[in-house]
Order: sequence, then structure tokens, then C-alpha cells
Amino acid sequence: MNPPDDFKSVPSRSEPLGSGRALRLQAYGGTESLKVDWVSAREPGPDQVLVQVKAAGVNGIDWKIREGYVRDKFKLSLPATFGIEMAG
Repeated sequence: MNPPDDFKSVPSRSEPLGSGRALRLQAYGGTESLKVDWVSAREPGPDQVLVQVKAAGVNGIDWKIREGYVRDKFKLSLPATFGIEMAG
């Protein structure tokens, strides 16, 4: 799947640790339903750590979720955040 013709990458900018960009699903549908938002990280719970992520992937199941094909199995509260495959 290729990005839409009007796709533009989001430039990096300096933000405090604990915030970052997230690809968020606003509604079920095509690529127009995705938006890059600035979000705050949640406080880590017991036995959890906060990781600084340099890149995150969106995989095949994410696209099926976006299109609504598997909404019976993956019940989301919208907007929902994609990208659990990461590197840092």
C-alpha cells in the first residue's frame, strides 16, 4: 500500500520527554481517517518503563483495523493510536 499523493512527512521538532507524535485513527475508513497528533505519554505503572521511540511501524493488521474489517475482534475507542512495533 502506498501513501496518498498528498502525503507529507511530519517534520521532527524538539519536544519535552514524555510527549511525541502518534498516528491516530479518527474514524474507520481510508487513509483520510488517519491523523498525526502530538500526544503526552502516560505515566509508567509498576514494573513498567518509559521508552524513547525513534520510529514505530504500522503493520498489516493495523490497516485491516483502520478499514473496519476486524472491528468485531478489536473494539477500539476512537481516536485510537497505531504503532506498537518500535525502535529507539
